Amino acid sequence: MAIALNRAQIRDRVRRVYLGITPPIDPQPGTGAPVPGAQAGDAPTQRPDPSNAVLNDCLEMAVADLCRKCDYHENRVEAFPVAAYPAGFSGPAWVGLQEFLGSANLRDIKRVVWTDSTHPPTLLQGTSWQTRDRLQQPQEAVPCGLPVFYLLQGYELGLLPAPTAAGTLSMLLGTSPYGPVTDQDILRQLPVDFHEVVFVGAAIRSLSRIAEDAEAQAKLSTLVPVWLTGVGEVMTYKNGALRAQQPSFGFASYRVGAGLRRNRR
Repeated sequence: MAIALNRAQIRDRVRRVYLGITPPIDPQPGTGAPVPGAQAGDAPTQRPDPSNAVLNDCLEMAVADLCRKCDYHENRVEAFPVAAYPAGFSGPAWVGLQEFLGSANLRDIKRVVWTDSTHPPTLLQGTSWQTRDRLQQPQEAVPCGLPVFYLLQGYELGLLPAPTAAGTLSMLLGTSPYGPVTDQDILRQLPVDFHEVVFVGAAIRSLSRIAEDAEAQAKLSTLVPVWLTGVGEVMTYKNGALRAQQPSFGFASYRVGAGLRRNRR
């Protein structure tokens, strides 16, 4: 079973497997033992290029390359409870998205739905404070009631009006894989079976900096076909298994509903 590597371990693997560089934690030529005191991810003093900073950047760019080439944009539904607001409260009920999303990388919010015990699911409309001001309906003056709109401001989502009854906020989110942010972090939102594709991409990014070098050219000629094959496999997964698992709210969209109403006239 494949195990996700953290960023330090990824650097060691890229050096060891794809760049032909022995990491300090590996047995060293001549001694057969690791460098004393070596830690995972350390750059070897005898081969300082690529540096750790360069490999970290190459890893980040490889993830971006993969997302762009595969149009990797996973959708998921998340739902969480929102408490009722007291009578007399006015303005939006703000929900912190960072705490809600955790380690996810939010690409966009496609749909927001409000549900409580006395109302059917309500599809909320996106708005902004500029729109409210233009309509001479400033958001700060809106009294509590049934949420009808949602606003995005920084890392917060506002419900407008603030709910008078406790309910559930559901959001259809677009997310995508992203690289580690620390040496202890791992690749997120990409099945571990495909992590090796990113490692190959990171090696290619590193070698491309010295593409005029004969050794780099030889390695690139070997790695690029492997990368392209891996990208194809990720694309097949994204367009097949992943798409089949795409979530929904379990009710017809507004467009479908509108079409049905038109057909009944």
